[in-house]
Amino acid sequence: MPDVDIVLAATGGGFATAIKASKPGVRIIGIEPAGAPTLHDSAKAGNLVTLDRIQSKVSALSAKRSDQINLDLIGKNVERIVLVTDEQMRDAARWLWKKLGIAELSALLAGKVELPKNAKIYAVICGAGSDGIAWAPTARLRPLPLAF
Repeated sequence: MPDVDIVLAATGGGFATAIKASKPGVRIIGIEPAGAPTLHDSAKAGNLVTLDRIQSKVSALSAKRSDQINLDLIGKNVERIVLVTDEQMRDAARWLWKKLGIAELSALLAGKVELPKNAKIYAVICGAGSDGIAWAPTARLRPLPLAF
């Protein structure tokens, strides 16, 4: 792992555990949608809570209730959990689109590049483009065909 002091990661616990195993001194800050603060609220309460409702469109990070193992891992490995709004995440996606470009990642996700088994793949993310995120609220996401 490179020389790093702080890692920001979407909550869940597993990623934080892996990072701490390779670099015990790193500080990990979890990120969760403000409209689905499942683990944030659970950590604050000291036990699992079930949200009454979800007010986030980020379905991959929006659960009404988590599992005890996730709460345990977060309690052990995550310094704190901060909440961000859907709009803040949308702004970040727009920034990435404009600043970094996404051609390389698009080719990988669309299966346009044959990936040999066990190959180490690096995609150089560079370039810039106009705002292509406007379609995002109506896009239908599907499982990725590739395993990284």
